[in-house]
Amino acid sequence: MGGIPMTAADARTAGRNDIDATTVTVVIVNYNSGPWLGRALRGLARQSVQGFATLVIDNASTDASADICAAFDRVELIRSDTNLGFASANNRAVERASTEWIVLLNPDAIPLRRWLERLLAEAQRRPDYAIFGCTQLCAHDRHRFDGTGDEVSALGVAWRKRYLERRERIPSGPVFSVCGAALMIRRRDFLALGGFDERFFCYAEDVDLCFRANLRGLRCWHV
Repeated sequence: MGGIPMTAADARTAGRNDIDATTVTVVIVNYNSGPWLGRALRGLARQSVQGFATLVIDNASTDASADICAAFDRVELIRSDTNLGFASANNRAVERASTEWIVLLNPDAIPLRRWLERLLAEAQRRPDYAIFGCTQLCAHDRHRFDGTGDEVSALGVAWRKRYLERRERIPSGPVFSVCGAALMIRRRDFLALGGFDERFFCYAEDVDLCFRANLRGLRCWHV
C-alpha cells in the first residue's frame, strides 16, 4: 500500500535556513515499482530543503521502473543483478553513503514538500533521540492513516499504530519503533547496530532494528 509521509508543519512558514540537508542521503530500494518511483523522486525534487544525496538501489526490476532515475538530477542509481530484498539492499546503500544521516524512503511513499525539513528540524531539537519516523497517509485515501509508528506486544507481535484509522492530528512523541518506509537514522548508529537483519528479507526488519536500538538505549521519535 502506498503511504504518504506527512508532518504537522505549518505550510505557511518558509523553509528554515538553518537546516543543512547536505548531511542527508535519501535511500530508495526499488523493485518493479512502476510509476510510483517517479512520483517519489518528484516529491524529493520539490523538498523545501535541498542539497541532500539520493541513492536508488534497484533489485533487478523487470518493469524498467528504474529507468526513470535518468530524468532526475543528482540521483545515483545502483542496479543489482538479483533481488537482494529490502533489508540487504538498504544495508548496501548505507555502506556506500557517507553522510551523517540516512533517510529511507519507499518508492511508493510520496513525501510532502516540508517532509525532510521537519524531520531534520526535529532531530535538531531532539539530539537525545537516534531514529525518527513520520506519519503516513494512505495514498488512495488521505483521510486515513497508513501508520503512525509501530508497537510491539509483550508476546513479540508488532503492529502499525492507527492503521486505516480516520485521520486526525497526531502529536510528536516517543514510539517504540518507526516504519522503514520513511525512516531517518544517523549512519553511525545504523552501522553500530549492524544494519538490518537480512534474514528478514523484507517486512519486520524495521521493527527488529528499532528493538535492538531500544536495547542499546537508542530511542525512537515520531514526527
